[in-house]
Amino acid sequence: MKLLDEHPAIYGYFTPQTLRSLFEQSGLQVVGMMEAHYVDNPKALKDMGLRGVLSFMIRAYPKILLQLLRDARIRQAGRVDDQVTKRGKEYMGYVLIVGQKPA
Repeated sequence: MKLLDEHPAIYGYFTPQTLRSLFEQSGLQVVGMMEAHYVDNPKALKDMGLRGVLSFMIRAYPKILLQLLRDARIRQAGRVDDQVTKRGKEYMGYVLIVGQKPA
């Protein structure tokens, strides 16, 4: 898939090290950094609690569903996103970097 061949998150452009360098190049001092590798679907109920999930479903889900029904581009984007995740998840993850301006 051509998209995967060009996706910067999969082919090393946005590695934890390059992101740290961008922080430092912008004049920030890195005070903390934590990496998390790709994790399968989050457990929404556990993460958000029953109240949070119900609130999301009531407020956001109808809008999302309406967009999916109206706009074919959103459905296509979802299919592409699923393919990127499926084929690239061993390379994907997250990094949390905390920086501060030097004193």
